[in-house]
Amino acid sequence: MIKSLEQYFIQFGHLDFPNVGSLKWYKKEANWQDGKLTAPVEEIVFDIQVTKPSKVFYNFLADALNTSNEQAIIQYEQFLHKFIENGEPIVIGNLGILNNQDNNFTWETKFIASDYYADINLGTISLSDNAIDKSHNLKKDNWILWAILLLVIASIAILFKYL
Repeated sequence: MIKSLEQYFIQFGHLDFPNVGSLKWYKKEANWQDGKLTAPVEEIVFDIQVTKPSKVFYNFLADALNTSNEQAIIQYEQFLHKFIENGEPIVIGNLGILNNQDNNFTWETKFIASDYYADINLGTISLSDNAIDKSHNLKKDNWILWAILLLVIASIAILFKYL
């Protein structure tokens, strides 16, 4: 069951626990600020607002458990009932742990985005004249000679045809 919940969370970015709360994957893109590229921010947030899982969740769970939707609903509710009654934590892979202490639910994350992302400070770059490639300027000058040569050949071919 837990492996299926982990896969669902990774694929859809949220996971709802009826009568408990929900986990959400919060993402903020990297941006350019004061001469440096700030790292993106990603974190898993536990929201204590109670929401019901969607039909998509139950379809996913039924496929993962190889059962019908009704059976998946029953198994999921039994799983959560045991969690609420026993007070044992739910370890969701390498993402974190959902703790239950006297029906006070907390999320202990194991996912720390700063381990994977860092700010990039570009600083200033100085270029010398030797570092700049000037070969493209020489190639531009040669096209004029080729155009004149083709014009002369074409003119001579036209003259010979009419003579």
